[in-house]
Amino acid sequence: MGELAYKKNDPQEALARFESFLKTPGSFTLSERPVSLYNKAYCLYRLNRLDDAAAAFRVFIQDAEEENKRKNDATLRLADLYFLMGKYSLAEEYYKTFTAATTQFNYSHASYAEYQRSLCLGLLNRYKEKIGILKTLSERETRSDAFGGKYSVEALYELGKTQLEIGNNSDAEISFAEYIRKNPNLEKARRALLNQALAQRNDGRFETSILTFKRVVQLYPGTPESREAIGISRSVFDDANRLDDYIEWVNGIDFASIRASELDSVAFMSGVDKYAQSNFPAALVSFQNYIKRFPDGFFAEGSNYYAAECFRKEGDFENAKKMYKNVVQFSANEFTVKSWVWILRIASQEKFYDIEEIEYAAQALLNISNDAQFLREANTALMRTYQSKGDVEVAQAYSKVVASDDRNSPELREEANLNLVRNNFGFWLQQKKSLDNDSIAWKKMDNLKVKTIKICDLIKDNGSASAQAETSYYISCFLNFEKNYLGSNEEIFWLIDNLPGQAKWRYKALLILAKNYAGLEDDFQAIYTLDFIISENYSEDLTNDALKLKNEIEASKQKEPIELDSATTRKEVK
Repeated sequence: MGELAYKKNDPQEALARFESFLKTPGSFTLSERPVSLYNKAYCLYRLNRLDDAAAAFRVFIQDAEEENKRKNDATLRLADLYFLMGKYSLAEEYYKTFTAATTQFNYSHASYAEYQRSLCLGLLNRYKEKIGILKTLSERETRSDAFGGKYSVEALYELGKTQLEIGNNSDAEISFAEYIRKNPNLEKARRALLNQALAQRNDGRFETSILTFKRVVQLYPGTPESREAIGISRSVFDDANRLDDYIEWVNGIDFASIRASELDSVAFMSGVDKYAQSNFPAALVSFQNYIKRFPDGFFAEGSNYYAAECFRKEGDFENAKKMYKNVVQFSANEFTVKSWVWILRIASQEKFYDIEEIEYAAQALLNISNDAQFLREANTALMRTYQSKGDVEVAQAYSKVVASDDRNSPELREEANLNLVRNNFGFWLQQKKSLDNDSIAWKKMDNLKVKTIKICDLIKDNGSASAQAETSYYISCFLNFEKNYLGSNEEIFWLIDNLPGQAKWRYKALLILAKNYAGLEDDFQAIYTLDFIISENYSEDLTNDALKLKNEIEASKQKEPIELDSATTRKEVK
C-alpha cells in the first residue's frame, strides 16, 4: 500500500503506510523491512524533511547486511543530503564510502560522487586533496555515459577555478586554456577565457591580461562575459597606466553603452582608488590625466584638489599651492574652503612669503568658512600680516581676537598679547613725548599704560621665559619714564634674578637701570653699570647707546663745577 501511494505521488500517505508497517509487531524479522526503511527515507526526502531523511537513510544503511544496489544508492543520497544541509565533512565521508565500493552500480556514478567529494573538500579548505581528485577526473577519457563524460569536463573547469582561488595563477591559466581547447563550443568556454585574463592580471602580466580581455569582447560580443570583461579590465588598464587607452577602446565598442559621464567617473575613481591606498605618485598621474582629458569634467574640482593633496603629501608644496589655487578658481564647491586653508598654511610657511597672498587667503576664509578652527587660523594670519606690515591699528584688532580666544594655544595667545604690549608701549611712548598739557590726552595715555601693564603681569604669571623678560622690561620702561626710578630698579632686579638666561632683555634692562641711577643722581652706579654693558658688548646698538649715555653723564658732571666756579667769581667781583 505504501509503494502504491508513493507511485501515485502521495509521499505523505506513503510515509504513513511505511511507518505503520514498521511499527507492526514482528515486522523487524520480515524481509520487507529493509525496503520499507529505504522507501520511508525517500518519502521524507520528498517531503523536504532533510534531517529526518538523513536519519532514515543511516538506519537503512546500518540495517543492510551486504552491499547491494539500494545500499549504494542510499549511501549516495545520504551524502547528497549532508551536502544540501551544509554538513560538508559528513558529505565528504559518505561520497568517499560510495566511491570505495566496487559494484557495477556505483561505477557508473563514481565520477559524480568524486566530483561532489572534491567540492566538499574545497569547502573544507582541503585544497590539495580537492585538486588531486579534480586532476584525476579531468584526465579521464571522456566517455559516452551521462556521468563520466560530464564530470570529466566539469572537473577541468573546477580545477582552474580552484587554482585561481588559491593563487596558483599559472596553473589556473593552463587549466582554463586546456578547457577551452577541449570544449570550445561550450558556454563555459567564455567564462574560462575571462578567468584566464584574471589569472594573468593576478600574476601582474597586465599587457597579456588586457589582450585576453579584448579577446573575450571580440569573440563573444554582447554576452555577460564580454560586459564583465569591459568592467574588470578597467582596473587592469589603470594598473598599466593606460586608462586613456581603455577609454578609447570602450568608446569604440558598439554594445558597451557607456555614457561619457561614466567614463568621466572611471577616470576620476582611478585616482581616488590609488589615493585611498596612499599611492600618491600613481594617484597624481591619474588626476593629472583626468584634468588633461576632462578639464571641465564633473570631477574637475576634485581632481585638482586631490592632485594638490598628492603634491603636498609628497612634500612638493609649491606645486600643491598652484593646484589649490586652481580649485578656488571654480565656483564654490566642497573643496573650496580646504583649498584656501592650505593656500594660507603653505604661504605662511614659505621662506620668502607673500604678505598680500597670505592676507587674501585669510580674508577669503573669513568670508566663506564656518569652521571655528579655520577662522582661528585666518585671524592669526591676519594678525601676523598686519603686524608685519606695521599697520598697528588693524594688527591690534586681530591680536585682541586671537588673545581672547581660549581655544587658541597658550603660545599663540602669548604671541597676540606680546603684540598688544609692544604696540601699546610704542604708541604710549610716542604720545607721551609729544603731548602738551592736555589733561584728557594724558589721562588716556595713563589708562593705556594701566591696561598694558595688566597684560604684562598676565604674561609674567603664565608666559614663557622670553616673554616674561620682555614684558618685565616694558614695565621698567614705563616706570622709568614716569621717574619712578626705584620701582623701575625693583622690576629690573626681578628680571635679572629670575630670568638669568634671557641675555637680550637683561642687557636692555641694564641700560634702563643706568638711566634710573642717573635719575637718582647716583652717577657712580650709573657709570659702573654702563661700563659693564660696554665691556660685555652684547650688541653694537646696545653698546653705542651705553657709550652715548655715559658721555652725557660725564659731560653733565664736568659742567656742574664750572657753573659753581662762575657763580663764586661773580660773587667776588661784586
